Amino acid sequence: MKLSFIIPVVLLFSACNNEDKNAKTSNENNADKTFQQLSDEFLQGYLNWRPQAAVALGFHEYDGKIADFSKASLDNELKRLKDYDQRLTTVDTSSLSEKMFYDYRILRLAIKNELFAFEDMKIYTHNPMTYAGLLDVNLYIKRNYAPVEQRLRSIIQVEKQTPLIIAAAKANLNDSLARPYIETAISIAGGTVDFLKGDLLAALKEVKNDSLMKEFSAANDSAIASLNDLVSWLQKEKLPKANNSYSIGSENYQKMLLYNEYITLSPEKILELGLAQAFEQRHPREQVKIHGIRDTLVALFPPWPTPCMQSPSLARGRRATPPPSTPPARTSGPSSTPEDRPWTSLPGCRAAS
Repeated sequence: MKLSFIIPVVLLFSACNNEDKNAKTSNENNADKTFQQLSDEFLQGYLNWRPQAAVALGFHEYDGKIADFSKASLDNELKRLKDYDQRLTTVDTSSLSEKMFYDYRILRLAIKNELFAFEDMKIYTHNPMTYAGLLDVNLYIKRNYAPVEQRLRSIIQVEKQTPLIIAAAKANLNDSLARPYIETAISIAGGTVDFLKGDLLAALKEVKNDSLMKEFSAANDSAIASLNDLVSWLQKEKLPKANNSYSIGSENYQKMLLYNEYITLSPEKILELGLAQAFEQRHPREQVKIHGIRDTLVALFPPWPTPCMQSPSLARGRRATPPPSTPPARTSGPSSTPEDRPWTSLPGCRAAS
């Protein structure tokens, strides 16, 4: 009697569980499909605006194209990024399958990183390297994915658009730029000129189509002239007005770590962990002099970073003890002996405010 009652109940619960699983699977399938459509739509627009990135990924329908960096185009792409960032906030991630949830996280961070480049790093208005490195035709040489003449036609198309790159740089870049950015951009553009004059010509020696090579020669000369014009403009117009404000700052550094690597540690914590590990690797316990830890640290890491942090993992050097795998919490106040003094007592250090 009892058994005949238990079996139907077990079967009933089993049926309910199966219905729940089927419903969950159905919800996941619907959520996955919706997110897949959204992500495919975003990625299509992403590659359309970044054709050279698409070519690098192997999408050769974008061969011969370059990005449009006019102000109107930049504004439209920024608007598109913000729109998709907002649309992703409406996705019910609890209904996504595990695989799609990871794809969601990757896509969300990728969009945040693009917005970071636009709005925080300001790469299109503050960094001339963005434009100096845009003419990369090496993609068409180093990969033998099509007959060389076909790839050469793409090179010609790209080179013919070089004046547009230079015009966008002159229109978009701020009046005063960071000196290291300017100097590096000049070096990049100069290196590209050398490549166009040397290695590129050598790589195309096997091309026997005279008319095509004549067209290439004209496009190549024009591209070289445009890049030389950029170098001259940076040297004459930008270097005299250069500033030294190139540090990205702690807040932007944390954003960069988060959006690129999904690292949530503070810069101070990363520095502490890095110095502790470097010390442990370079100076095993048997090599540390009991009374020489302070001089050893100063020699290892000159000039000492400021503001410095107190690191008990390094301060224990008096006991010749290597740092633990997980550094302990920081302590405050001076240690009782000179060898155990915190980092703030070392040359070049000051207490963090």
